[in-house]
Amino acid sequence: MTVYYLATFFAVGFALLAQRPTRFPTAPTRGDLPPKEPRPNLTLAAAVFLLLAGISALRWRVGTDYVTYELLYERYSVTPFDELSWDGEPGIRVLAKLGRQLQDDSATMFAFAAVVTVGLTVLTLWRRSPMFAFSVALYILTSAWQNSFNGVRQFIACAILFSGHHLIVERKLGKFVGLVFAAALFHISALIAIAAYALPRRRLRPLGVFLLLLATIVATNLYDTFGLIADEIKQDDVSAGSYFTETVDPLRIAVALAPIVLYWLFTDADRLSPYDHLYINLAHVNAAIFIAASGSAYLARFAIYTSIFLTLAYPAIVRVKDRDLQKPLTVVILIFYATFWYIETSEVAALSNFRWIFDR
Repeated sequence: MTVYYLATFFAVGFALLAQRPTRFPTAPTRGDLPPKEPRPNLTLAAAVFLLLAGISALRWRVGTDYVTYELLYERYSVTPFDELSWDGEPGIRVLAKLGRQLQDDSATMFAFAAVVTVGLTVLTLWRRSPMFAFSVALYILTSAWQNSFNGVRQFIACAILFSGHHLIVERKLGKFVGLVFAAALFHISALIAIAAYALPRRRLRPLGVFLLLLATIVATNLYDTFGLIADEIKQDDVSAGSYFTETVDPLRIAVALAPIVLYWLFTDADRLSPYDHLYINLAHVNAAIFIAASGSAYLARFAIYTSIFLTLAYPAIVRVKDRDLQKPLTVVILIFYATFWYIETSEVAALSNFRWIFDR
């Protein structure tokens, strides 16, 4: 796990150096756009990208799905363009074909995927986070970075959606729908993100919380229906597989609930912008997904699209009324997620045993 320790140290270190001294949020934010604050140093932010994308690109058989993608590379890369269809999730095939132009090796496909996934994510954090280093640390410690080693296609779709979430706040429905369809080219499940456009850009009212809770309770009783839908979309007996009925680790549910508890206990909601409210509302949805899908690890994968927003929700959550509490709370959050990250990573041999592509 030494590679991960060093990656975290240097990525967060570069992000801290890139971050302007004034970027720890203290002033209220109002209006439809984030405050006009100086962005982190672009060169150092690029160093964060190069480090994380480079490690992802140069891994070998790290991630539970790596071998599956490796075996599918040949089929992906030789599929003629005229045989591709949007509902066949052609995105990964296009990346494989592009990689083949450089070198006929599955490693090029993984490299392209890493550049897109990490690139779009770090770029979005650079553009949107008022606490760049905090967000980069959370990107790693929430396991979003490492999990992209597993569900390659779904995390590319997630990165695409994450990069364009400003379209929700700016109320550009047409462009947002186009973005969702672009993400669906990599993973059809991304179509569910269209529902995010309906999320309010203000603090959830009691009625909103009640409706979300009600939807969560209803969803916990619809596993059979969701299974039938998955079977139809995948044209396979997905619901009969052990992964569909595998329960979600309670630790993951606790981690999903943590930002909600902290928000309602400490956050000064009057200091939040519409962007901040969107991030926090997505954190509520994230917790709801984990609770609703607690009996199905397969369905819990929809939380991939919401968990990434914790990297932007937490900088809003630590805007507390007691300014002296802000930094200690930030440290506690990082320790909490570092503990979660260590448990998550050390228990999965396909992740903890990092190998370089040069070791083939």
